[in-house]
Order: sequence, then C-alpha cells, then structure tokens
Amino acid sequence: MKTILKPRKLPATAGTLVASGKGLVVGEDSAKASAASEPEIQITGGHQSVTEQLFRYQVDVVQRSILFMDVLRQRADNMLSHEAAGMPPLLDFAHEVVLDARQFAVPVNYALLRILPAKEDGPTKVSPDHRPILVVDPRAGHGPGIGGFKRDSEVGMALADGRAVYFVVFFPEPRPEQTLADVHHTLRRFVAKVCEMHDGVAPVLYGNCQGGWDDRLPDESTILRFRHVLEKHKLAERILATVNLLLGAKGLMLRSGTVVDATLISAPSSTKNASGERDPEMHQSKKGQQWFFGMKAHIGVDADSGLVHTVRGTSGNVNDVVEANSLLNGQETDVFADAGYQGAHKRPDAKADVQWHVAMRPSLRKLLDKADPMDALTDQLERIKASIRAKVEHPFRVIKRQFGHVKVRYRGLAKNTAQLHTLFALANLWMVRKRLTGSLA
Repeated sequence: MKTILKPRKLPATAGTLVASGKGLVVGEDSAKASAASEPEIQITGGHQSVTEQLFRYQVDVVQRSILFMDVLRQRADNMLSHEAAGMPPLLDFAHEVVLDARQFAVPVNYALLRILPAKEDGPTKVSPDHRPILVVDPRAGHGPGIGGFKRDSEVGMALADGRAVYFVVFFPEPRPEQTLADVHHTLRRFVAKVCEMHDGVAPVLYGNCQGGWDDRLPDESTILRFRHVLEKHKLAERILATVNLLLGAKGLMLRSGTVVDATLISAPSSTKNASGERDPEMHQSKKGQQWFFGMKAHIGVDADSGLVHTVRGTSGNVNDVVEANSLLNGQETDVFADAGYQGAHKRPDAKADVQWHVAMRPSLRKLLDKADPMDALTDQLERIKASIRAKVEHPFRVIKRQFGHVKVRYRGLAKNTAQLHTLFALANLWMVRKRLTGSLA
C-alpha cells in the first residue's frame, strides 16, 4: 500500500513561511516556492515516520508563530499611528467637537461630540419635534462598544428617526489632578450645552459601558469605614445643611414657617441574636390601639415648600412635644403641629416670638356644631391648618415608599439618626427634582 501526501499551499503574503524542496522560504517568494516542484512524501504501509511527523509539526509551529507575531506587529503599528494622530475617537460616524473638556479651566479628559448625519443614516435634517439624544459612552472612543461602531445601535436608530445625537467620549490620558467631582461637573456642563443648543429642551440620556465608570462595587468593609467617617465628623448633618443651603440659594426654601411632626420607624423586636436582647436604645410606643417597637424620627419642615430643615432621632417612647422646640430653625414666626403637640408653647425651651398653631383634639372637634357660625368658623380654621400640616407627610412618604426605609438598619440611635439625615437630604432633592432640572435646562 502506498500513500502520496502533498504539502498544503499557503497564500503568498508577507511573513508567510512555506516549506519547499529547497528549505524554508519566507516572504513574497513563498508563492514561487510553493508552485515549484513540490516534494512528494511517500509513506509505505500507511504509516508516517517519526522524523516526517516531527518535521511537519515544527513547520506548523513556526508558521503559526510568525503569523501571530505579524498580527501583534500590525496591532502595534495601528496603535502608534493612532497616537501620532492625537488619539482621535474611534467612531464609525462622522462627528464634530462641541466641547473639549481638556480646555476647561478645570480640565478633564472628556469631550462632547455632535454626530453628523449621513445619507445612509436616514434624514439629514434634524426634526425640531424630537428631543436630542445624548449618549454617555466614553469607552466607545478608544475601546469596544456598540454605541460608536454600528449603525444598528441607539445612535443609528436616533439618526434614522431624525434626532440630533451627541456623544460623550474620553481620552486615554487623564488630566493631572482631575477628580471624579470634576468629571461630574463636566458632564453637567455637557448636558447644559445640549439644552442651550436646542432652545432649552432637555436631552434624552443614554449610558453605555457604565458611563465610563469603574464597574467594581465597594465591598462591605469599605462602606463600613465610610459610614464611620460620616459619624465621627458628623458629616451627615452637614450634608443636610449643605443641601438646604443650596436649595435656599435657589429660592426653594423660605424658612418663614415650620411644620413639625414625627413618625415611628420599626426595629427588630426579636431576641434571637448574639446578645440575646433587643436594642437597648429602642423602646415601645403605642399609636392608636397598636404597639410599636423602634425609634422616632422628628422633623421640622418648611411650611411653604415642604422641605426638611431639621431632623432629630429619639427612642420610640419619647413624647412628640418634648422635641417640638428643638425642631425649629430659629427664623420662623409661625409653627404648625398636630394635636400631639398641645402645650409646646408652654415648655421651658419655647421661644416667645413664635406663634404655635396646634390642631384641636379630635374628640373636641367632633363636638363642634356646624350650624353654629362660630363653630363652623372654627372647623374651617382647622381645615386650613390641616392643609398646611399635610406637607410634613410628604418627606415621610419619600423615605418610606421611594427609599424603602421602614425599619432601622443598625443598632443604636446615633447610627440610625445619621442615616436619617442623609435620607431626608436626598428626599429634599427628590421632591424638587423637576424644578432643579428645569432650572438646569
């Protein structure tokens, strides 16, 4: 039995190695070498000698190694040419630079681009009826990302719909001493610029590749250390004060009147824990006919805007009226409260120049005769006071329903009160989010 094997022909490309009867040939002459008299390796008896197998294996290894090194060379050449061109964004769409943050007073390595529509992308004229699109996809500038490389993406679809499309990219080398806060302010400036270019119309925001942020989440120890820093330096209270200062500067908090109230936040009542006992700083409190175990969150709210300006945390058995005067900001002239604050103006810490408007007890209000003009007027006055007091319920709803804070997270009043300060600061921002975004636009 005789089998005849012929070497495989390879394309004649630079860096290709071909085995011929004259040895190994590398380069453009490989085509000629492969086309020349090809050696015939005869295998008798259906078996290949060990020497021939080793030769073929070595040829294959050398060929693959040279091809792999050639791919690395081409990649390095592409990178060098990209650096020589100034590291432009690698976008498949034609674009122009709107803002280059490297030229800002506080420079960062980000830029805002406007995608220029082409005929293959759909209508070249932007429709004024559509909101602009802003894609925050920095990695698409210098790495893999569907946003900047494919027509079948949010960019291509937005262009086909006749929308103006803007793209946020970044440059590989960060500016000296730039911080995440600098990047945050830069992105806000980009959004404001797009709004300005479209007569105040806010853009639709898309975020790809985590918006260029590091996708690693902080572990439990990191969060714990950060919380300890907040507690040690009392930064939670300063966060609320800073937020209120900014909102006051925008005219969103008048401080001429205050509404006070408190809410119960439950704590675990079980003793199945390491210490075998409940949290000693939490206590029971009865509301109506039901008993609760936990703490109380006392707040003072601006009577005009409903924004929280003061937060106090106590155990659940502390009467509301005890904390009443500590919830005032010192600038109000009128305070509104429910019937649980009866006698607040008579307490030792009460201020003489503050007028308290406390609700009538429900049992006494039921006795009012609506047919009597005086009783009817009294009932109408109670309705007006109730409508003003209703604003204090909005922050409670935000932290319990929007934020899901219906049960304490930690043991002890200090930690939970610090968290309440940050939650109510965020609640203030949440409640005025539309007015804030409107002013930004």
